[in-house]
Amino acid sequence: MIVPRVRGAALGLLALGMLGAGTGRATADVNASTSNASTFSATALYSPTAPAAAPLGHTASVTWTASSPQNGNGYIVSGANIGSSSGTACPAAAASYAFVAGTAATSLTDSTSLAGGTDGTYVCYLVRSGFSSAAPGTWVADPGWTSADALPTAKTAIGFFATSVTLANGGTGGRLDTGDTIVITFDQAVNTSGLTVSQVCAAVASKTVYVGAGTGVATCPTTATVGTLTGIQLSSTLSVDGAFAVTSAVWTNSSRTLTVTLGAQNMGALAISVAAGTTTYTPAALTSSSGAAAICTTAICKPTTTTVP
Repeated sequence: MIVPRVRGAALGLLALGMLGAGTGRATADVNASTSNASTFSATALYSPTAPAAAPLGHTASVTWTASSPQNGNGYIVSGANIGSSSGTACPAAAASYAFVAGTAATSLTDSTSLAGGTDGTYVCYLVRSGFSSAAPGTWVADPGWTSADALPTAKTAIGFFATSVTLANGGTGGRLDTGDTIVITFDQAVNTSGLTVSQVCAAVASKTVYVGAGTGVATCPTTATVGTLTGIQLSSTLSVDGAFAVTSAVWTNSSRTLTVTLGAQNMGALAISVAAGTTTYTPAALTSSSGAAAICTTAICKPTTTTVP
């Protein structure tokens, strides 16, 4: 690796500008002196590739593939919060990002206030190569030279929350019955230890479905192991509640997606009808598998669906 240094500040800066303008790949050129003090050669800084980010409790994991060649002595990780929509694109300008940390490694766990910000929002990370006379772990701002041939970014959710809920028919259309499914997806792995999902109960008067409910005598209990679906348009003769055994509750997607399949009705003899409407999922007191983060229950963390069984 060439260790860059500069001789003659004014001439060095002029050389940097000329060299940077003369190549499409290298947008940050570091001067390395030769045996002739009046001659300068250019060493380009190239950005790393394939950045990826994922939530870990209330921190975030950021990884990338090393620059090739890596002519700097470290990497700069910067971040920007982009709000509560997962569809928002990451900013395209480096100036839109705030410095997070410097590192010589190809991974970083961000435990700053950026990663620990508002649950249910998203953060973008920008990863670049850099060079400074100081060690990367001591950087508190962008070093003097940074790569700009590419601006590789990665996006991740902040905190632990449910991202989607879907109801699907598997039995008789327009009714809650055997074969119907409830699918809930979370932004990170759920701690499933001791979590049982043995019954689903439909409370008709309150228009609430309890996912993972205990058995009631004639009405639904008021707690659930997974959470509740509210606003769903339920009806039955005399508004009688109905409960269903769960034939399977399967975790997939590395424990981020739960699929609950309803079995036979075991409480309330009358059919539970379902009409179109907007249903909101409110989670029970779940925790993340990594970091034991408590799940977010604010409005932006409650997904909705218009799908019906």
